[in-house]
Amino acid sequence: MSETRWTPGPWQITEPNGQGNGISIVGPDEWPRLPEAWLGIKVTSAEQIANANLIAAAPDLYEALENTIDYLYQQITDGCKGCFGDCASANPKPSFCPLREMQRDYDQARAALAKARAEEPPQ
Repeated sequence: MSETRWTPGPWQITEPNGQGNGISIVGPDEWPRLPEAWLGIKVTSAEQIANANLIAAAPDLYEALENTIDYLYQQITDGCKGCFGDCASANPKPSFCPLREMQRDYDQARAALAKARAEEPPQ
């Protein structure tokens, strides 16, 4: 994986200052090095706080997803050993194949992590 270039987590949101200037998201040293979550006039305060919470969770979400793709990769490379039977021999075209689902999730997770690092999606 590429090295991250963003402020390390954990991130937290500050209380809205009541002046309509948005919500600050601060890093671990509590310095608001991250931009305020200014989301426009038509966004409700509750929605603005929800968006700020999602942004503040980004470092934790990134780390969890990075750990998850390691697990998915191991499952995919092991093949169908984790299935409850031999899908291919029981049904050559199963409607649900856990391995195929894992591959889709793995690809989606790798693309999301690349997007977070401002990289091209993996091929």
